[in-house]
Amino acid sequence: MNKDSLFFNDKNNKIKSSYGREYEVVDGVMDLRIRNTSVTGDQKVWELGQVHYEKWLKDIKSRNDDQDYDFENKVDQNVYKDLDMNGRVLDIGGGDGRLRAFVDNDSYVVCDPFLDASHLKEKNHILLKTYPFMANQFNFVCSYAEHLPFKSMSFDIVHMRSCIDHFLNPVLALNEAYRVLKKNGSIVIGMYVEGGKSGTQEKIKNYIKDLLGNIGIDRFKDYHVWHPTYSELVSLIEESDFVVEKEVWQPGYNDTVVYLQCKKNIKIK
Repeated sequence: MNKDSLFFNDKNNKIKSSYGREYEVVDGVMDLRIRNTSVTGDQKVWELGQVHYEKWLKDIKSRNDDQDYDFENKVDQNVYKDLDMNGRVLDIGGGDGRLRAFVDNDSYVVCDPFLDASHLKEKNHILLKTYPFMANQFNFVCSYAEHLPFKSMSFDIVHMRSCIDHFLNPVLALNEAYRVLKKNGSIVIGMYVEGGKSGTQEKIKNYIKDLLGNIGIDRFKDYHVWHPTYSELVSLIEESDFVVEKEVWQPGYNDTVVYLQCKKNIKIK
């Protein structure tokens, strides 16, 4: 996908690019995902995980059984008060847009590969009790992190929470984040890191999960494409030309979930 302006085609209700490719508009959502195939092994693995994740999201009862939204909101508040979330925010993998609890809705954009992600909230009344603002509309585009449909240097903050370990290509995704960030922009990455703050590997726990997945218990099957340690995550960030400026460990998770705010290491004046 190039980064030229797109045009709406009134004749067929599609979005057209300057080089001839057209994109669908589905229930008011622009589907700007690039064409992918299921030929390569890595793509097959990624699609299997995405299908499983979308199935879980659609199962509202299962989601509500697995999550405590009030607890989530409480611990998130303790994290985001220490992060700079001012300006125009691109929330990659932001799904239902609950990050709006901590940012200005008017300058907030979500991109997510799950086409129906922005509509699921309408059926989840328990979720809406904790996040009532989620009943409101917000800016949502269906796209991949590795191929962002935005102009260069157009966002102040790029936010990636609990998603970088699901990307097909984390390196390309960070390169795209760098491209769309303004000169003084920063990226916020929040995720579980293997071994936590201490770096101790959870070998027994991981062995049991692998065993259960291998014998067909899908609930414990691992659909992540990458399990970085803290040092591996920092290495990826630094090699992608970002500089770590803030480090916040999320309370309530035994020092296993970290948020890093990283400044764009600008190469131009």
